[in-house]
Amino acid sequence: LTDGQCDINSGNSYYENIHEALKNGYIQMEDVDRALFNSLKQRFDLGLFDPAEAYDWPTINDLGSEESATLSLEASQQGIVLLRNDDNLLPLPRGRKIAVLGPHFRAQKLMVQPLPSHPACPSGQYDCILSPTDAITAINDLNVTTETEGWTRSA
Repeated sequence: LTDGQCDINSGNSYYENIHEALKNGYIQMEDVDRALFNSLKQRFDLGLFDPAEAYDWPTINDLGSEESATLSLEASQQGIVLLRNDDNLLPLPRGRKIAVLGPHFRAQKLMVQPLPSHPACPSGQYDCILSPTDAITAINDLNVTTETEGWTRSA
């Protein structure tokens, strides 16, 4: 919450540790107040506290449409993150061993959340949505992609 200014936690780390961090002086209540203000402001700015009827939500018919693809491409182009390419590591050559790590490596339904369009695919399931692992495997010629739900780094 302090040095890195990480205001949003996508797990239980803050919940499980914030009281101890306050008690031991690692953070101050002002840090918690600032982080809470920032994270709630983001949620308000995104409209997450607005009533559902306040927006024209996409429907199942919008998924995969030409308009949806165009909007997705535009959003992707505007959201591109430039990376340093030290030692010419990128782009990765096809057939290179790639590990996909994290709790969402097989996510399909999560890839279309929080859109209230259910079901997402003609089958009534989410089988038409590629998971991160499946998408990477599809472009990695030799199919040497591996995945794991979790990964722990020892200090």
